[in-house]
Amino acid sequence: MTRAPDLLAELFFAGDGEIVGRIRLQKIAYLLQQKAGRRDLFFTYHHYGPYSRELAEALDRAVILEEIDEKSRDTDYGTTYSIFHWKKRVRREKEAVGPISMTEAKPIMARLKKEPAVILELAATIHWLIHKEQAKDWESELKIRKKLKSTPENIGRAKTVLRDLGLDQGLAA
Repeated sequence: MTRAPDLLAELFFAGDGEIVGRIRLQKIAYLLQQKAGRRDLFFTYHHYGPYSRELAEALDRAVILEEIDEKSRDTDYGTTYSIFHWKKRVRREKEAVGPISMTEAKPIMARLKKEPAVILELAATIHWLIHKEQAKDWESELKIRKKLKSTPENIGRAKTVLRDLGLDQGLAA
C-alpha cells in the first residue's frame, strides 16, 4: 500500500512535475486508484465528487514544507485555482504510481492533464455513482448533483475518459 505523500510524489513525477488544480489532482488520483484496483487512499463523496482528505493533507503539507510550489490564478468567473510545481529533488526515479508502472502512468497523466477539470470531475463522479453508490440510474443522479455541468457533451467526454482508462463497466453503450 502506498502512503499519501509517496503517492503524491509519484503523481507529480508521472505528471512531469506540474498539476493544475486541486480538483484535477483529486480526480486523477481517484481514477488511477480505480484503474489499479487498489485502495491506497480513502475517498468519500464531496462537493466535486470523490475526495481524499489524506491526499489533500499530503498536498498541503508538501506546500508548507516547500516541496511543492503553489501559484494561485484567477478565473474569468471570479474564483481562483492553483498551479502546483514539484520542487523537491527526486533522489531516484519513481518506477510507478501505486501499482501502475510509470511507462503506463505517464501517458495516462498526459491525457488526463489535457482534459478540463470538469470532465474529470464528471468521470470520477460517474464511476463513484456506479461502483460505490450502485445507483440504478447514474445519469439521472449525476444531473441532480451536477445540474449545470452535466451537459450531453460533457457526459459524453467523461464517458470517453472512463472508456480510455478501462473503467467503463456499468456505462450504457
